[in-house]
Amino acid sequence: MSDYPLISDAQAIGMQAEAIFRTRLSAPSWIVQAIEHDFGIDFRVEAALAGALQGCDFYVQVKGYRAESRSTSGRVKSFSVRCATVRYWQQKLLPVMLVAVDVDSGQANFLWIDKSMTVPEQATMTLSVPLDRHELIDAKLLASLEPFWRQWTDDVQDANRLAIYRRLLRDTLDVDQMISNTYERLMFARVGESDAATAESRDAAIRMCYVTIAGWLRDTTLYMQAAVGSNAIEQQIKNRLAAARRALDDMSADAGEPRGSGGWGVLIIDLAEAIPMLPRYRDICRDIIDFLVLRV
Repeated sequence: MSDYPLISDAQAIGMQAEAIFRTRLSAPSWIVQAIEHDFGIDFRVEAALAGALQGCDFYVQVKGYRAESRSTSGRVKSFSVRCATVRYWQQKLLPVMLVAVDVDSGQANFLWIDKSMTVPEQATMTLSVPLDRHELIDAKLLASLEPFWRQWTDDVQDANRLAIYRRLLRDTLDVDQMISNTYERLMFARVGESDAATAESRDAAIRMCYVTIAGWLRDTTLYMQAAVGSNAIEQQIKNRLAAARRALDDMSADAGEPRGSGGWGVLIIDLAEAIPMLPRYRDICRDIIDFLVLRV
């Protein structure tokens, strides 16, 4: 019995597998960075082509095995993986690759994790890596990575756009409701209110409404700037927001700043003049709502 720690067979296979994986994706074509704290991910990899980084990053989890542990057909290698780990992979922003390395032959195959698959409510599940030559890790991996990456990027961009459109629709519906309620309140003030009470109530309602409009414009302008690209839909939305901003500039000046200075604090100059402008904002909001409602 040794007086020192022993390396188990599983640990030895794991270290061999990681070493083999590194030889398959060597510099300068691949930048392989080990993840210091391993929570189901061993490496972060970035591809390079002709000395130029491609912006194609992905995560890797390496699983080593010996040849005799393959399936009876020899076509796949199956691993038992914790369901919690698979869910973690699915939540990662970058793609995740599961790599199976035969430490006896040095063959390395891979499987992209399907982030849309259903993960069972249990402790573990089985993932099978194909062992045919189409999934071999070698210098040609970039050829298979590029279409996968482009499709994944398109999916993420589409999801980002949809999330932005949904947020814009939700926020605009809220503003539209407030404008409508405020305008109706101003048009149908209670009979019998004194002039002072009516004016005070009116002024407070208008100020609150315009503060809400200014906040809506500020927030929507910022997160529309985060929209990926600038397609025709986004340009139409930005045009409508710009129209709303111009209308606000016509009716207000920034607190402590000259009119049109571009800040976001709002000081209403003429409250009575601001009332007829509310339907204009409502029309802009409803224009955006009508534009988005069929797209989200």
